[in-house]
Amino acid sequence: MSPQLISSYPWQKRGVCFMSPAPAEVDAFCSLIDNVLAPDGVNTILLIVRYNYEYTSHPEVRGDQPLSLSDVKKIVGTCRRNGIELIPKMNLLGHQGIQDHASTPDGLARSHPEFLEIPLGGKQNVHFVLCPSHPDLFPFLMDLADELTDAFEAKTLHIGCDEVFSMGICDRCRGKDNGELFAGWVNRIAAHLKSRGITTMMWGDRMLDAASAGYGTWEASAINTASSLGKVDKDIIICDWHYENCPDYPSVKALTDAGYKLCLCTFSSPENAERFFDCARKQDKGNVLGTFHTTWMPITELLDRLKNNPRITEDGKDEIDWTGRVIRCYCRYYRGDDYLKLPKPTTPKNL
Repeated sequence: MSPQLISSYPWQKRGVCFMSPAPAEVDAFCSLIDNVLAPDGVNTILLIVRYNYEYTSHPEVRGDQPLSLSDVKKIVGTCRRNGIELIPKMNLLGHQGIQDHASTPDGLARSHPEFLEIPLGGKQNVHFVLCPSHPDLFPFLMDLADELTDAFEAKTLHIGCDEVFSMGICDRCRGKDNGELFAGWVNRIAAHLKSRGITTMMWGDRMLDAASAGYGTWEASAINTASSLGKVDKDIIICDWHYENCPDYPSVKALTDAGYKLCLCTFSSPENAERFFDCARKQDKGNVLGTFHTTWMPITELLDRLKNNPRITEDGKDEIDWTGRVIRCYCRYYRGDDYLKLPKPTTPKNL
């Protein structure tokens, strides 16, 4: 851990969320971990894998550039060597489209459209969503989840479940309470993972009510899933994400009062991160585990931008894009404000 790590950071997890690298990017990603993330004090990586792995249980769901088992083990070994917890992420309800091309089906939606809430060709509500009442879906997904957690030697799996905009529409789900449907689905997954000694992590937006919380319908639900708050297993770690400035962050109180452990998730605004974290500090009674700064871009593009802008200066002149602002966020909170005033180090040659 860097001696310049900010002493006032109050929580254990210091995380960054990345899209999984393509096979050709694995060495560069491992170099990023060795030369930038570990020295900066990052101790947790949330890796969005989705269908970008060479699944053998159901190979038809593989993405275009899937990681091999040897690729995964290289990343696992690099994280272990640096004392970093590696948490793989799947999407086990919504977000069944290709990243950045949500209208193009991916993985299960492409290979098994019978699992969708709304059939292909029907009017999708922003994202493809799986039907939690389909009798064959759960065992199929658990095959994939078991395979992925084994490959990553994971103690925690992030199951997604964010930004679900359609539930209770198909013949199997129609007439069911969406809060009960949502809670029942995630609890069933969590129970399976718990039986294997694995902790479940998920996004928390569908447990919040957009109308009463004052958030938009991406950060909170307008499809009556918010009644799942308190019904979802309290052992599930909730990732509470907010990317824009808010007067207050009522989700922190709502989720912690309901008994959940939280990770706070920010994106490209240092101002939002500061407000969000300060709000959480004031309300934290031991429920906040730490933070993830999200990046939401392909690894190659991220690395290219980091090479040109490896550290962000205090005067903000180098804040040329939102990726730089993400890195400024985590530098501020994991290395401390003084670190932002230091001269830029030379970018490692092997980054």
